[in-house]
Amino acid sequence: TGSLQAELTIAARTNPELHDLTEWAQRQRTAYRTYQRGRYQTSHPYRISALEKVGLFVGKWDHNFENLVRYKEEHGHCNVPTRTSKLGQWVGYQRYQLKKKEAG
Repeated sequence: TGSLQAELTIAARTNPELHDLTEWAQRQRTAYRTYQRGRYQTSHPYRISALEKVGLFVGKWDHNFENLVRYKEEHGHCNVPTRTSKLGQWVGYQRYQLKKKEAG
């Protein structure tokens, strides 16, 4: 399963009528990041909650994790080649961060 964000982007490439919706979704993600950083207040928190529930605010980490789950389903392991794929580089970085955290 892909994120709503990714599905909208792909759909907009094949259906020009979805272009405005994709742009709106991008503006919502930008505003959400600003909100998450504490630089924006909202009087409509229910809107944020609703968009979170449908997966509009899936970040890059979540997207990479979804790709890793699909990779594991297909290959039976998480040993993604680190030199030949962006996913492998991401997995390598996650492992590096874990080792750093464990080392204190």
